[in-house]
Amino acid sequence: MDYELDTDDFETIGKAFEETFPSIVNRGVVGYGKAVLIPQVELVDFAVEWMTKNRK
Repeated sequence: MDYELDTDDFETIGKAFEETFPSIVNRGVVGYGKAVLIPQVELVDFAVEWMTKNRK
């Protein structure tokens, strides 16, 4: 089995996810840090589809 370890487009995928589903992405503060709460199942499904369409 081959594994793809390239993470260069993860930030792009995250931004695209948030633009597509703004109502399920929650931003806030935890302690002194900024946090983003994103449902993982939806994010992974979106990322798989995005990578299938956009990665070579």
